[in-house]
Amino acid sequence: MLDYDAEAARYDATRGGLPRAREAAGAVGRLLPASTRTLVDVACGTGFVTSEIGGVRAVGIDLAAGMLRIAAARLGGRVVRADARALPFADGSVDAR
Repeated sequence: MLDYDAEAARYDATRGGLPRAREAAGAVGRLLPASTRTLVDVACGTGFVTSEIGGVRAVGIDLAAGMLRIAAARLGGRVVRADARALPFADGSVDAR
């Protein structure tokens, strides 16, 4: 199993960098209803894709502290360390997740 804390520093470079992040963010953005203002990215990793999604206030969720350290810088500190099986948001408190 991959150690995401150890992998965090090189994760983006091994996954296609900015071109792939922008492509993935565009694909996610096209799936969101136009009324979406808040988004929770579950298993956000380094927040690279999340930070490229325009027009929404995004919060990143991940279990790996190493990934969240990088994501926090990209997402203005809007990150939460949590397990995807127990999200710390009430139903209806965000537009998309």
